[in-house]
Amino acid sequence: MNRCRAGARDLRCKVAGIALAWFASLGATWHVSPDPVNPVNRIGPIVEQTSPGDTILAAPGTYFEHIHLPSYPLVFIGSGGAELTILDGSIPIEGREGSILYTREWEACGLTVRGFTFRHGAGMLGESQTVKGGAIAFQSDVDCTSGVVISDCIFEENSTIRPALEGWGGALHLRWASSQIANCTFRSNLAYYGGHIDITGGSTTLSDCTLLVPNVGPQLSGAFLWVDGGGVLKIERCSMVSQAAAVSGQVSGLYLMASEMELNDNLFQDEGAAVLRQSVLASAPTCCPFTVVKMNGNVLCGPELPASEYVLISLANGRIALNGNTLVNTRMSISNISGEANEVMNNLLYDSKVSVLSGPGGRVSCNDVWPSGDDLHLGCCGLVTENNMNADPKFCGLASGDYRLSSESECAEENAPAGCGQIGARGVGCEQTPVERTSWGRLKALYR
Repeated sequence: MNRCRAGARDLRCKVAGIALAWFASLGATWHVSPDPVNPVNRIGPIVEQTSPGDTILAAPGTYFEHIHLPSYPLVFIGSGGAELTILDGSIPIEGREGSILYTREWEACGLTVRGFTFRHGAGMLGESQTVKGGAIAFQSDVDCTSGVVISDCIFEENSTIRPALEGWGGALHLRWASSQIANCTFRSNLAYYGGHIDITGGSTTLSDCTLLVPNVGPQLSGAFLWVDGGGVLKIERCSMVSQAAAVSGQVSGLYLMASEMELNDNLFQDEGAAVLRQSVLASAPTCCPFTVVKMNGNVLCGPELPASEYVLISLANGRIALNGNTLVNTRMSISNISGEANEVMNNLLYDSKVSVLSGPGGRVSCNDVWPSGDDLHLGCCGLVTENNMNADPKFCGLASGDYRLSSESECAEENAPAGCGQIGARGVGCEQTPVERTSWGRLKALYR
């Protein structure tokens, strides 16, 4: 039985027309429409005429583009939304890179994009025999106060895979650019590192996005997301779903290194081969001598495969806090060599195993481990344990991926051990089967 279904996530938050910007667009608005006769390079010449803060407003249609961005902030808006406004990189333009939007200079500063589908981008040639950012390659100056804001977009079938070159960021490559990515869908993008997204430096918030991996191709690390160094990484209310039938070699779903990583209310789901569960959240010693990992209210769900597949959280010096997550068919290993005390609290482990291998101590409490209580393995550190239990969580629909709790579950807030509150990522979503008192005579009367 596959216990993972896309419907498992009941916290999906889609806010249509979300508009995020870190600077006000006070410049001119440039209107552009597609030309069926000459569909190539319609937007590029307009960009060359813009000034800082200008907006390019594109009417619905398909545009074949490879746009070299200036060093100043610009806003790109698809007036018909992503489904109707397509930026396609399948037709080369002489003298331009393969990315659809790209910067060559490090001094690039500020970019807002909303309401486009990016398709068939091929990436920008980078240093050391690399190709970066199939759809968007943005390299910013570290002192830039304006960031990258991308919302309400679709990224599909972009790739940085080329012979004899390393490919980074199948859809997005963002370097030293503080960024917000919201309400976007990523599917069928390919790269060796960061199948969908590759981020180096800067702080990033990824929210309300869907990242799909229908098949695992040549990705080596971070089939969904690769983050290396920088500030704060937040991933909130996202769905990352692998439908890959098989994996050859060590392919990881997530490869994350940042000074602080906060993952809240997400769905991480393997429907086929274990991609996400070979994920790594680790220290980045070159940038971040102290690392914090917080995971709150997430659902991690894998297929019924051997316990060798796992999520590895490995810090040299930091703090790990796992609170209120639901794990189904998932293995997790936690290692924190030094730093502050760890927390493993209010998590629901169903056919899953969490191992604490090293750390400076901490608290492990109010966790439900089912069916085997031994699947919460504490191998070190003098951890304080209390109110952990071994009880059937009584999901509303395990087979359908509904991990809400029945009202009679001992993980529900009303029934949990004193002082614990709700255990797991989902609250009560169904009632227990009602029982009505009756008599033998009344039952016989039903069949007369």
